[in-house]
Amino acid sequence: MQSISKRLVIALVAVCMLGVLASSASAAFPEFKVKGGDKKFPVTFTGSSGAVLFTGPGIFNCAASSISGEIVGAKEIGKVKMTFTSAA
Repeated sequence: MQSISKRLVIALVAVCMLGVLASSASAAFPEFKVKGGDKKFPVTFTGSSGAVLFTGPGIFNCAASSISGEIVGAKEIGKVKMTFTSAA
């Protein structure tokens, strides 16, 4: 009876380890893909938002923010610029 419980524990540990290995493999960085036939990298992007609040050692609050940059390759971004306005 004791050998069956040992085998069961070993099997459960093995299943847990497989789950850990599978989850770490899926935690890879995203890969960017360009949609459209003749489009190539770099691809530029822009964005904006309303009020932003950062907390950490202090509090940083601003009325609006904007971002611009480019996706240089499948796993690389570059020339990213973030602008925060009316910061307090």
